[in-house]
Amino acid sequence: MKITYIALIYFACIGTLFSQNEASKERYYKVYDSVVGIESIDLLNGKVFIDYLKSNKDQYRFFKSFNNFKGSAVIKEQPFYNLSLKYDLVEDQLILKPNSKVNFLDIKLTSKNISRFTIDSHEFINFFNHSDLEDLGLNGFLELIYEGNHLKLYSKHSKIEKQKIKANKTIYIFKKYTTYLFEYKGVFYVIKSKKSFRDIFPEKEAYINDYYKMNPRLLKNNPAQFYKLISNELNNQL
Repeated sequence: MKITYIALIYFACIGTLFSQNEASKERYYKVYDSVVGIESIDLLNGKVFIDYLKSNKDQYRFFKSFNNFKGSAVIKEQPFYNLSLKYDLVEDQLILKPNSKVNFLDIKLTSKNISRFTIDSHEFINFFNHSDLEDLGLNGFLELIYEGNHLKLYSKHSKIEKQKIKANKTIYIFKKYTTYLFEYKGVFYVIKSKKSFRDIFPEKEAYINDYYKMNPRLLKNNPAQFYKLISNELNNQL
């Protein structure tokens, strides 16, 4: 009887999704997850995550913070909402804290099953099998910063650990690296300087030079916003 009840809810929700907008779809999936439980949909098909890289409270291997954030993920084409997530930048892994009284261990979700996820309103796309990005050493999860009609802007976040001896104990510190790149006509380009833009958009050289000249502080303090604004303007001019 329980299976029949769950199945009826599932098909009622899914059947209605085809005529609803994205907000409505999210609401129906949340209803389904609350009834069935995310653990029963093979979401936990991954390995237990154990952090062997011990560090202090100011050092962490994760995206933005040591703490978990609310987020969502599309796994095997199924969206899941209200997840408690961490994004490990050392191993490029998405970590889930299950919402369960019986499962208190963090789980490393299987990356190949994840097409995209959001964490603290940051959206990430899976490019693990992209040969061009693999040649650049930038495959894996990329953060989507800007999406226009003609080009997209991404960033690749990573961290490298280093050992440090303190009070006769070994702790780890983490150095973060962020690489910005944009996709134009199906090709990815790493952004290293204004020359990166001029090489692709030579006809926009004057605008690119002026933009860099007028916004040095923004480039230094908030490069993501700097590249987002110039990408948006270039997209609008194409």
